[in-house]
Amino acid sequence: MFPLSIFPHRSYKVEGHKYRELHPLFLDEDNTRVLSPIIDLFQKALKEKWRQNEVEQRLKRFKKQLPGRKYPAIKRTLKDFFTFQEISLFDFVPERTTRELQKKGLTTLFELELYLYQVINEQYNGYLPLEKRDDFLKKKSLEFDFSSQKKLEEALSLALEKNYRIMLTSDELPTSAIITQQYHFHILETILMNSTRLVLEKKEKTGAFIKNAIYLCKKYLLDFNIYLYQESLQKSNKLIKIEETTEQFAAAKKVTLKIEGPKEVGGSPRDYSWHLKKFLLDLLGRYQEMETEIHLKIHQKKCFYKLGKKDLTIIKKSIGFLKKEGKVDIDSKIEAQFLRFFGTNSAGWKAKAESSAFIFQDTKEKQQIIIPDFELYRGPEELFFLEIIGYYRESYIQKKIEKLNALREITNQKMILLINSSIADRFSSLEDYYPIFIYDGKKPIPIEKIVRYLEQNVGSFKERLENCSNKNNLEKFDKLLEKTAQKKGILTNDDLLQFFTLYSLQELEEVFSHPEIRQIIRLHQFIYYSSIGLISKKMIDKIHKQISSTVQEGPCSITVIKKKISSEKQILDQLVNIITTFDDIEVTWETLIPLVRKK
Repeated sequence: MFPLSIFPHRSYKVEGHKYRELHPLFLDEDNTRVLSPIIDLFQKALKEKWRQNEVEQRLKRFKKQLPGRKYPAIKRTLKDFFTFQEISLFDFVPERTTRELQKKGLTTLFELELYLYQVINEQYNGYLPLEKRDDFLKKKSLEFDFSSQKKLEEALSLALEKNYRIMLTSDELPTSAIITQQYHFHILETILMNSTRLVLEKKEKTGAFIKNAIYLCKKYLLDFNIYLYQESLQKSNKLIKIEETTEQFAAAKKVTLKIEGPKEVGGSPRDYSWHLKKFLLDLLGRYQEMETEIHLKIHQKKCFYKLGKKDLTIIKKSIGFLKKEGKVDIDSKIEAQFLRFFGTNSAGWKAKAESSAFIFQDTKEKQQIIIPDFELYRGPEELFFLEIIGYYRESYIQKKIEKLNALREITNQKMILLINSSIADRFSSLEDYYPIFIYDGKKPIPIEKIVRYLEQNVGSFKERLENCSNKNNLEKFDKLLEKTAQKKGILTNDDLLQFFTLYSLQELEEVFSHPEIRQIIRLHQFIYYSSIGLISKKMIDKIHKQISSTVQEGPCSITVIKKKISSEKQILDQLVNIITTFDDIEVTWETLIPLVRKK
């Protein structure tokens, strides 16, 4: 990163207001052409083992070709690839001198200097008069078997930085493209590290931009607000499905995304600016036509920088943008854990990531958007939302509380909050309005408690069971089996759960224990397989006949049998379980692939 003072900025007035505009020092083509001879110079310096003073003197000839503050900026960038190290004492002195130094336990220049200072302190009370200096150094050069007093003085001068020897910090010499890329990375890092806010504005084709901007802000853990400018959206607060947002948001005349910078959010500014840089490169890769303005503080004075088309071209050419097709649904470890563990619940609840968006007015009557992390649903009517709150910046917490307070005023939708234990007490004011559950890194996510809450706040299974066996549903089930028997001959477990509005196989088995429902199944000659669903006896007989003829002459692998049977995929996947119900055919496991044969 560069010191912020390296960037020039100019002040001007507009209608009595004073503005300070920053001018980053991006490298143009003329500047980048200078890098090749600079690399040649450093390559020669490495080969001939130049010292720092010599390298810096020869580098100055490029100063005119890198005008203004670009020259010190390039020098700073070169430090990422080249360094200067103290020359080893033993590389400088002959072997006999090395032996004498080692007798005193001296192996480095620092230890040699320290030893001489100790002698001066003991013999001269810490101060060596100038007239005695030559005599002192002459004695010590003889003591350590230096060839001359001058050789000892040269050895001591090696500790000065100007005499450090050039070294390469990586395995390969950098190219001009790599140096240019690193230079522009430093520019972005410097600007973003000192930023107070990013303001991104998109005026056309705003639908996809809103979804991607929110997703990326959440992915990179940024503090943000997004504002819509469109009359129809300002008339009422709404909940809309994510798949509808592109069309809904596309009608907005303008979208403004405001992201707080490291100077405002506190915490670790380096980490936050790294996330901010990744976010900006990612979003620029998708929407290069958006307007980008960065607000900064220079010596406590407000300043701004507008990312122009020329700057974008340079960044794109030297750094490149992060461009990814599509998007993943899960953007944090805790969200991925929740989805994985919640999917194991036996009550039939399912979770869908970021599937709905709330549009609402904040306290300043500006349109904002919040997308809950998960939609928890079971059937068409049982719907809850869950928001995971695990990021602990002070500004983030305050904005989240403000948004949730504004949200509860305009919607009856049920929202569950899953909050990190380290910040849970900050959300205590919301306990009367939102169910709050706590998680931390040491304990598992309280899935059972969340499912218990969901079950307590929806209709009971007893009510749904009574509804399954009423006269109207029994007639519908009778017609469904009659129609199925005439066509494909199978109703999968998913089909049955959907028909009866059930949410688990346990509930389905309990429904099938009802006498009238069992009677309808027998009447239409269906057989229930717990791993598949209901299959007509006619289809089972057809499968039995096909398998019997296939194994008539001898055992046959299950793979071959599946190819010879034309049936639904669900049946083929569970064919072994079906065969085990036959009296005259069996499955053996004598080989890696199951064999089917006559008993």
